[in-house]
Amino acid sequence: MFRYLYRLPLHPVDSLTRLKEKRDEAWTAPALLAMLLLLLSSIIEFQYTDFAFNMNRVDQLNLWLMLFKTVGLLLLWVLSNWAFCTLFDGEGTLKQIFCLSCFALLPYAAALLLKTGLSIFLTDEEGVFLTWLLLFGEVYSGVLMLAGLHIVHGFTMGKTILTVIFTLLGMLIVLFIMTLLFSLLQQFLSFFMTIFSELSLMIVG
Repeated sequence: MFRYLYRLPLHPVDSLTRLKEKRDEAWTAPALLAMLLLLLSSIIEFQYTDFAFNMNRVDQLNLWLMLFKTVGLLLLWVLSNWAFCTLFDGEGTLKQIFCLSCFALLPYAAALLLKTGLSIFLTDEEGVFLTWLLLFGEVYSGVLMLAGLHIVHGFTMGKTILTVIFTLLGMLIVLFIMTLLFSLLQQFLSFFMTIFSELSLMIVG
């Protein structure tokens, strides 16, 4: 069943058609593995890219932040796309959107790993190849994502692009609300901690 990890990037139309027509049911486990590979490749790229090309502070790796930037944003993308495409009468199910999104990001994950490995052997002048490699992975994943949504939802390409724009706007709205709620929660907790400290001082005094 794990053949889908390489089959969709190499044979996207056939694989996406099988996914839409539900000819194969064993999609979930490989999709979860693809999501895990995305997380691991992001961590490896952050931590082990050669220092000459690494702009990150490797001693400040935040696993929770890395989890949010990969798995969290991926799940947010899936939910947002499912919500908007349901309104646009899309044919894709939540499971299909999740699976195709995970598989579509495999070229990007592979590019991160290749960039990390090649950075050890390349000089500063050859670093441009790493930039092009990462760009290729991003574009390839973007094309697979767009093609996947086009096939799974049964939209025209124009409608697919429109739903992608709405999906991204939906993600921004959710992130804004989450940031606002987090800020309010911090202020709320700070307020009660201040009251608790004052009461403790009064009792002790």
